Amino acid sequence: MRCHICNNDQLDQIKCYKKFFRITSDCKPWKNNGNLCICNECGNVQKLVTERYLSEIDTIYNDYSIYYQGNGYEQAVFDDSNGTQYSRSYQFIKKLNSYIALPKYGKILDIGCGNANLLRSFSTFFPNWSLYGSELNKKNIENIDYVKNLKKIYTCKIDGIANKFNLILLNNVLEHIISPIEYLRIVNNLLDNDGFLICQTPNYILNPFDLIVADHCSHFNNATIEKIIINSGFHPVHILTNFFKKELTVIATKNCEEKNITKNNIHHADSINTIKIIDRLLKWLSSIIIFCEDISTKFSLGLFGTSNAAIWLCTELNNRVSFFVDEDYNRIGKNILGIKVYHPDEVPKKSIVYIAMPEHQAKDISKRLCKSNYCFLNLSGQANINTMLLTEKSNF
Repeated sequence: MRCHICNNDQLDQIKCYKKFFRITSDCKPWKNNGNLCICNECGNVQKLVTERYLSEIDTIYNDYSIYYQGNGYEQAVFDDSNGTQYSRSYQFIKKLNSYIALPKYGKILDIGCGNANLLRSFSTFFPNWSLYGSELNKKNIENIDYVKNLKKIYTCKIDGIANKFNLILLNNVLEHIISPIEYLRIVNNLLDNDGFLICQTPNYILNPFDLIVADHCSHFNNATIEKIIINSGFHPVHILTNFFKKELTVIATKNCEEKNITKNNIHHADSINTIKIIDRLLKWLSSIIIFCEDISTKFSLGLFGTSNAAIWLCTELNNRVSFFVDEDYNRIGKNILGIKVYHPDEVPKKSIVYIAMPEHQAKDISKRLCKSNYCFLNLSGQANINTMLLTEKSNF
């Protein structure tokens, strides 16, 4: 087995990973017995690309359903100070507009465009741009509604696209790619010399739940994503951890001066420290399971959230979850995995709700919701990450 970043054959496998159930990136339960390893040269955290892995991701993608929890409506992004909801695509373009100045006219390519939600939002801010998408899953593009100035959706591989673009978006795509440097070099050829690449990926440091996503081939942090971007012929202008919570956002330009990029400078990472970090994060995930199992023996247990973390935890807890809680109006009242989704104000009495989200996000939610009829208890996990509980005051 070789690293799909630097081709090194010295990979350290994380043996305890096999015990965890996994989740697909479209938030469906997946079996355990997966693999996770760390390259002791470049330090990239990755899945072993075996025949079994390739078979698994084929199965996952053939049954892929975008935002099935909300009947296809994209997930909401919340202002954690007041709970105001926005579409993720709207927030994405609004924030992007504050970092780079785009011209009045141009061409944009959204790679992995799904049902074109992001392109639709982009056309609202930039009505004079020509819009292009790339989507290999033809099932997703069958349901695309009218989008102003949408010129074409490419269904071929990206090396079959014969065009140049002023802006290219890779929105939660790169983590799925088996050979990300080779892939990004193809993307580089599609970008105009004065254009921008926007690449977003999960950040496993801020979001340990990313590690258990079955079809994420790579798991990035600031250092590894920067090396990959540079070695693909781009110049990173910004590497942001606050653009969206739990994610890395790279804003890059084309590095026209370096045409012969080598992989030499992606070596010599601190893999020992990375192994320690992964071990700590996986112990934290284990502590959540144990903690929630204990709660479920005493109270009716609910999970706050209906995305990857909550669905994964529900699977690990094996019928111990009584309900979900969400603030997304497209999901409230639905049944997910046969379990009802409530609004926070509808939480049943004599129950406890665990906020299935990373520490920083759970803290923000707790600060806001504790002003209502609920209080939050703060418990320390094994990884020194705070665990948040939502309990109704009148219950105890």
